[in-house]
Amino acid sequence: MSLKKWSIYLFSILLGILLLWITYKLSEDYDEQAYIQQHSPRVKMPVVKRIKGWGTVRYPNKVYVSHQGKSYILEFSNQYFRKTAKLDSILVHYDPTRDRAVQVDGKLTKPYVLLLLLGLVSLAIVIGTVIDLRRQLTKTIVA
Repeated sequence: MSLKKWSIYLFSILLGILLLWITYKLSEDYDEQAYIQQHSPRVKMPVVKRIKGWGTVRYPNKVYVSHQGKSYILEFSNQYFRKTAKLDSILVHYDPTRDRAVQVDGKLTKPYVLLLLLGLVSLAIVIGTVIDLRRQLTKTIVA
């Protein structure tokens, strides 16, 4: 087999493993935000800047708040972004050990379907590549 084919197989396997790792890190981040939301005290932080996005996961509305000289970015849906339009400070859950701020309103839910789809796609990429590589290797050995 040529070097080009080997590099394509290697790239596909690494891509699948990278997608699995990204899925794991996304799940870990949602768990951490949920933990902070449940166990950290509420702190009132002044709003520094507001940026209107589309209100979607990809282009969220962002509110920049500051606390003790540090700036934090909070992402909100359209509904909550409109509620906080005239406020000069917002209550957030602040965890000083992790140095993170999480929004107070709304229960944080993990996007299980999205994580499942990412995991399945990454597994399909890895398994399909390994099966195709095995077929190519047995074809070259027999021939």
